[in-house]
Amino acid sequence: MPLIKTNKMDNKETKKLEERLNEGEFFGIDPSRGWDREYFVREFNRLGEVAKYEKQIKETKGEIPSGLKGDLSAVLNGNDLLTGQSDDIVRKAAKNAKKEGDRKMAEWARNNMPSLYTEIDSSEHADQMYLRLALTTPLCLTGDEKHDYTVGLMAKVKEGQKAIKAAQEGDISEMRKIVKAETKARKLPEWKKKLIDEFSNDDRLVQALFQESYQKKEMLVDHNLKLEDGKVDRNKIKSLISGSLSKKWHFYEDETHKDTKKEIYEQEIMPIYNAIAENAYAIAHDKYVKDKQSSTPGIEDLNKRAQERAKYGVGVGAEDVVKILEDKRKAAGGH
Repeated sequence: MPLIKTNKMDNKETKKLEERLNEGEFFGIDPSRGWDREYFVREFNRLGEVAKYEKQIKETKGEIPSGLKGDLSAVLNGNDLLTGQSDDIVRKAAKNAKKEGDRKMAEWARNNMPSLYTEIDSSEHADQMYLRLALTTPLCLTGDEKHDYTVGLMAKVKEGQKAIKAAQEGDISEMRKIVKAETKARKLPEWKKKLIDEFSNDDRLVQALFQESYQKKEMLVDHNLKLEDGKVDRNKIKSLISGSLSKKWHFYEDETHKDTKKEIYEQEIMPIYNAIAENAYAIAHDKYVKDKQSSTPGIEDLNKRAQERAKYGVGVGAEDVVKILEDKRKAAGGH
């Protein structure tokens, strides 16, 4: 019996079509992929879009506008699937996608740490980036005397930063708490101790004493994290990060309680990897753009045309259209 001839595509072509149809869906970065600047920049940008809409949806009181649902759907699914869905479904989709994207970015960063550090090292602002990493990521004690001394100094600065932020919002209690604790712990002249005890409720005195102490802590951290030539000791900060991660992974592997294990990973480990990726992204993005401009004829004209379209709301999200109109109103002298 002769074979029936058909016009159906073979399996190979069908798989290619399947890949194209799935291109619009958000999967997050592939943790198994090696270093590829263009791929990293593209996936970090996509995660940034997801994070932006997830934040807007989280902050939306009441019903989520259909335009915002559509913008999220375009990023997550490449179509308008979520536009007509309930607010609960949309909120859950945004939350889950952001969470999965963050987790995969952390896993990818863990597998590409040397390349990410190399990217940061190539920046003229690398010293500031490393200082920021040291002071903003959740480092921990390891039992190593030198490591713990440095982390302890930084913990005092972080505590002070928290108190400063609270004071800016009208709450000076954290500053007062720190001043009182240090009065007991530090070696102070007797006259100063008596002054603090008697006027501990005087806000101006508390602020002055706090600032005096905080500036000393900043100087100690600055001295501890710099080399003799005044440059930041990048290797020391990398060592502080790797030591902290090693200790946290140890606790993660030893933990048997499912929720606690998850908490250690999401709150203590992931933020460090993602912070390193975020700093590297700033450099990688600039390099990627320059490489593309040098390799693509007429790219400047292409960008100008894209900017011109954006002025009229073409190829941008609904919130950008609102901003465009608001800017035009302000420029025209509107109130």
